[in-house]
Amino acid sequence: MRFSVGIVQALPMTDPALAATADRAAPLRDGRLRGIDALWIALVFFLGQGAVIAASLVIGVIYGLITHRPLLGGEGLTADVTQAVIVVAMATAAAVFFFGSLWIARRRGIGMGALGFRRTEGRWYLLAAVLFVLFFLIDGFLFRWVDPSGALQEQLTSQLFLRTDSVLWMGVVALAAGPITAVAEETLFRGLVYRWLRERATVIVAVLASGALFGISHFYFLVPGGTAGIVLTTEIMVMGFLTAWLVQASGSLWPPILLHLLNNSAVVLFAFLDAAG
Repeated sequence: MRFSVGIVQALPMTDPALAATADRAAPLRDGRLRGIDALWIALVFFLGQGAVIAASLVIGVIYGLITHRPLLGGEGLTADVTQAVIVVAMATAAAVFFFGSLWIARRRGIGMGALGFRRTEGRWYLLAAVLFVLFFLIDGFLFRWVDPSGALQEQLTSQLFLRTDSVLWMGVVALAAGPITAVAEETLFRGLVYRWLRERATVIVAVLASGALFGISHFYFLVPGGTAGIVLTTEIMVMGFLTAWLVQASGSLWPPILLHLLNNSAVVLFAFLDAAG
C-alpha cells in the first residue's frame, strides 16, 4: 500500500480526478485521528481496566498463599502484599493508558510535542494550581454534605490503604495515584479523546463530551446510595472540563497534568491522615 501511494503522489497533479484519488490514498500519518481511532482509544481504556483486574487476581493468589502460610510473614506481610495489589493495579493501568496512547498517536504521525508534551507559559501552571485549590475546597464541602457519617470516606480510603501505619506506603501510593496516573490519564483523555472530539466538533462540545466521558469512566456512579455516587461522578466530570479547557487554552498537557496530580496527591494524603488518625 505504501508503494502504491508513493507512485500516485509522484504523478503530476494536473487532473483533478487524479488529485482526488491521491488525497484519498494519502498516508495515515498526517497528524489527524481517524474515526476508527475512537475504537482503538476505547480498546486501550478497557485493556487498562482489564490490567487492573489481572494484576489484582495474580497478586490475590499470592495473598491467598501467604494467608494460608502464616509462618511466611504473618499479618504484616499479608497487609504489605494487599497494599501492593493496589499500587501494581494503578501502575499497570497507567502503563497501558500511556503506552497505548503513544502507539495510537504514532500510527497517525502525532509526535510527543503535537500530542501536548511541550512547554507553555508559566501563567498556565499558576492557573492550574489556583484551580486545584478552588476545586479541592469545593470538593471537601460537597463530600461532607453527601457523607456526613464518614462511611463513604472510610470505604474509599480502604481502596487505597491497607497499611495506614506506614508513611513509606503512603508515598508509594501517592506516586502511583499522583504523577503516574495523572500523566497516563491526561495522555489518554486529553491527548487523544479530547483531540478526537475537537477535530470533529466545537471547543465547547469537545470539552463537555470529553469531561463527561472522564467522569463516567471512573464508575463512581455505581457507588451505593445514589446521591454520593452522582456527586462524585459530577465532580470528576468538572475536573475533566477544567483539564480539557487547560489543554485547549495552553496548548500543552503539562498544566492539566499538574492540576490532576495535585488533586490526586491531595486525595491520597488526606485519606492517609484520616485513616491513620
